[in-house]
Amino acid sequence: MGRLSMVWAAGLLLFGTAAMAPSTPQDRWPLESLHPSDPEAYFLLAEEVADAASSDVERELAVRLFAIAATLDERQWAAGSLRGIIGLVEDESKIRVLRSMIELAEDDPPRLLPGSVIVLGRTDRATIAAFDVLSWARCGRDQDARRRIQTVPGVRERLLVHQDDLPGGMQRLLDEIAAGERSSQRRRLTEAELVAQLQVQLRLLGGREDSWSATLTAWRGRPMQRLESHDLGALLGLDLSRQVWRSNRWRPLAEDEASSGPGGDPQ
Repeated sequence: MGRLSMVWAAGLLLFGTAAMAPSTPQDRWPLESLHPSDPEAYFLLAEEVADAASSDVERELAVRLFAIAATLDERQWAAGSLRGIIGLVEDESKIRVLRSMIELAEDDPPRLLPGSVIVLGRTDRATIAAFDVLSWARCGRDQDARRRIQTVPGVRERLLVHQDDLPGGMQRLLDEIAAGERSSQRRRLTEAELVAQLQVQLRLLGGREDSWSATLTAWRGRPMQRLESHDLGALLGLDLSRQVWRSNRWRPLAEDEASSGPGGDPQ
């Protein structure tokens, strides 16, 4: 009987300990205290969670907190948050894109300079025009891109040298440029297409292909597509419009405010 009592007591002790312990990582951290009006709080909590993370769930929570901070105040918290995320992810392709985002975030304003130098006399006009065509097309300025193709001899041939370097082929891009305003809706570039275009531009300028920072910058005055906060959410597979933690889930701020009465108390 005494042995049975000891087993029973041990069971109660274990049950009590489990009941007192946080059931999820979200219960362990003061997520409900966070508000989009204070991006710094997201960043500081992200650092705490990342330092203490012992599971994938906690690492994912830290990534989300860093990403929200970067979204809420890009100027103040983007670079630091992106570095924090790099330390929490393992996918090499994501890490490369995150590094490129850091390059852009640290330029104030973004200088958009190339990693290689155009040497007049060695870089011919058709090659420079081919570079321009890709830049204009990526910014949605098909008319300017078409003008380069039509007025600069040899530019189409320069681009078609890289036919196999773009997903779907360079010819498809040229066809889309030719369609221009006749296209009912411009197709958004995938990550692979964006990176491939930038790498082609780097090759056109004679740069090093292993220079990631150079790949994601461009000649001053040439329009390049900047990676923005919504791209960060797409990259990480997160809906970063959901920035407040209520009722055990992330919600958009507007939804949280709609469910609150005067003074902000939930009804």
